[in-house]
Amino acid sequence: GTGTCDGPVHTLLADGEDLYVGGVFSQIGGVTSKNIARWNGGAMVAMGFTSGQGSGVYALAKPHGVLCAAGYYNGPYWWDGAAWALGPQYIRGNTTGNEIAALREFQGQLVAGGFFDWAYGPAQYTYWTIRNIARLDADRWMPLGRGISDPVEGFVEFRGEPYAFGQFRFVNDHPAAKVARLTDGAWEGIGSDIVGTVWCAAEFNAVLLLGGTISRVEGSTCQNLVAWDGVQLRPFAPGLGSSSSSIGAMRVYKGDLYAGGGDFYVPNSPYAQVIVRLVAEMSNWQALASGLSGGGVKDFEEFEGDLIAGGSFQNAGAITARGIARWN
Repeated sequence: GTGTCDGPVHTLLADGEDLYVGGVFSQIGGVTSKNIARWNGGAMVAMGFTSGQGSGVYALAKPHGVLCAAGYYNGPYWWDGAAWALGPQYIRGNTTGNEIAALREFQGQLVAGGFFDWAYGPAQYTYWTIRNIARLDADRWMPLGRGISDPVEGFVEFRGEPYAFGQFRFVNDHPAAKVARLTDGAWEGIGSDIVGTVWCAAEFNAVLLLGGTISRVEGSTCQNLVAWDGVQLRPFAPGLGSSSSSIGAMRVYKGDLYAGGGDFYVPNSPYAQVIVRLVAEMSNWQALASGLSGGGVKDFEEFEGDLIAGGSFQNAGAITARGIARWN
């Protein structure tokens, strides 16, 4: 498109020949489209929310071939090919939290995570409690056990099992180190101590990597990256960033690990980077050409063989690339 977006991109979803882009914007790629648009490989196509349909899109999914989008306020919203609408039952928060941060389909069932307390039914004043995580059963959002104590920021699959991660300290009223695993139909916490928040995750070199703003794990100093091998949590080396920086997104692309966030200082680069790469040999993090600048990275997606980054950045090297850029 035009390389311009007037607000941050929070989430990306590739589906065949289409790339869906969600965030907090009104203009993207030369078209007017509130908070969500579709890139068809040649141009941005408007498919935005209307007034009153939420103030941002933070999560996208396409369960059973039907696109849904969620973010701040009620949701998810469902796309019927022409317009967005709430389902007959939907999720919402209260005065302390009101956000769906993640959507993921596991074993044919859609799961939502975020900062919310209630699911509402079609009848007026019909609602029930769900705590920060829920599954869609037919048209009804159902609680998962006793829920999760604090916000869920995302989901990932590792060795065939679903994982949730975020800011939480308890899962089903049992201690959890910001990470939980779905085993035999029940969520359980793993580990005992992560100091900080897990914002993203990716499988790399046979371990699950957890990235975020993390200073300690299981009593050991940590540089924003934690490794889980299925048995224990440990600091991952080489780490990335400092106590003033954060990893906001990770993705394995062509065998290498890409991380985005902000203020990463890496060998042989005099400038702070917001996107870096770790090759499979795991020697050192590397800068990507002249990098991105003017903001952070919030999500990665692979589309048409290229790596797409979304975030709040303004430039890719000397090129204007506000909110979304392609790396080939």
